[in-house]
Amino acid sequence: MNLQRRNWVPDVNMIADQLIEDYRVGGEDQGFNDAVGTITSWLATAKDHGEEFQEDDWIALVWELARRCGGGEA
Repeated sequence: MNLQRRNWVPDVNMIADQLIEDYRVGGEDQGFNDAVGTITSWLATAKDHGEEFQEDDWIALVWELARRCGGGEA
């Protein structure tokens, strides 16, 4: 197994906060567009740090959003 230390790891809680806020403020149509902008921005931030979103990052983000949708946090 080849473990590699990452220079930067996305903050899935912050991303989830931003995505939820995108929909709260923008409604369904504009919220979708804003959410795409949020994800694009985070992908660019990762690239700026010499990293990219990995499968584990996406899974952690989906898990966090699902947890909140399930009533774990609003």
